[in-house]
Amino acid sequence: MRSLKTGLKASLEGWRRIAFLGIGSELCGDDAAGPKVLERLDASLGGRDDIAFFHGGSAPENLTGAIRDYNPTHLVVIDAADLGKKPGSVRIIGESEIGGASFSTHSLPIPIILGYLRSTVKAREIVIGIQPGSLEFDSPVTAPVAAAVASLADDIIRAVETTRA
Repeated sequence: MRSLKTGLKASLEGWRRIAFLGIGSELCGDDAAGPKVLERLDASLGGRDDIAFFHGGSAPENLTGAIRDYNPTHLVVIDAADLGKKPGSVRIIGESEIGGASFSTHSLPIPIILGYLRSTVKAREIVIGIQPGSLEFDSPVTAPVAAAVASLADDIIRAVETTRA
């Protein structure tokens, strides 16, 4: 199995327009992992016309039209997901595994959202899951997930900076 850094670099190779979709509720502890990664990415990579950030919250299906209109070459989806690992574990979830992964608290399942996007956007998709520790309402992000958010954001920034077409 290849490392996360190697997987990110390979997945983002040749990008021209990237759409980042962060999914999760900031009201439910570690479910905020996706939005927290987007905050960090936006702070470093924001303000460019070749990178867009879509804050999906718990209803990412509401952004499918905006993502389609942006017409990215690469779509990176980041969400808390039960990977069966220790809290803070991060993994790129392969296309064949998406249906079996248990994603967090949103109204439509990820496979349905991605299926719609696949039919309307010809982008390479990368789904990244972060193992939550606690999804308790009105609780903060746990320390392992906060560390994973920071590390993942740094890894994505490095991959973006070295893989553009």
